[in-house]
Amino acid sequence: MSITTASDIKRTNRWLFFVFLIILAFSVPASASTISIGSDYGGGKIAYIFQPGDPDYIAGQQRGIIVANKEISGTYNWASAVSACETLNQNGFDDWRLPSKSELEKIYANRNALGDFSVEEYWSSTENYEGNAWGLYFGDGYHYFSSKANTGRALPVRLFSIPSGNSSPKQASGSHK
Repeated sequence: MSITTASDIKRTNRWLFFVFLIILAFSVPASASTISIGSDYGGGKIAYIFQPGDPDYIAGQQRGIIVANKEISGTYNWASAVSACETLNQNGFDDWRLPSKSELEKIYANRNALGDFSVEEYWSSTENYEGNAWGLYFGDGYHYFSSKANTGRALPVRLFSIPSGNSSPKQASGSHK
């Protein structure tokens, strides 16, 4: 007959607690990984996460805007800015585009978490009327519309979508090569 001591019980309880922690650590779902504004993700940085009320919000999914890790150097007329973004292949992604006016506003609002931006005028893809498009000055957030023949900077963006229960960058929407 074996006698169980308090020391044996403590040792067994510690061992069981350790096994429980190991099992718990490996059973945490991937969705527990969170992304936030400024996180590296999907070939750039998370610039905005859609919220209830946003037109692109879908309940049960994390969706939003990714801004390229660095702006395209130089200044461009509007058509060249559109083309420079659409032909960009950065970090294995080739679905970059020029942001809309509202997307550019969201990037400007979160600029401190996203990195260094030139204090210059940036084009948006939103046209005002024939021959003009909206832009945003990153010095003070001033919106302006300008002739598409004028020059401004191009800041590529792409959208991401993470289905519920998944946090893999490979699940980001768009073409990934």
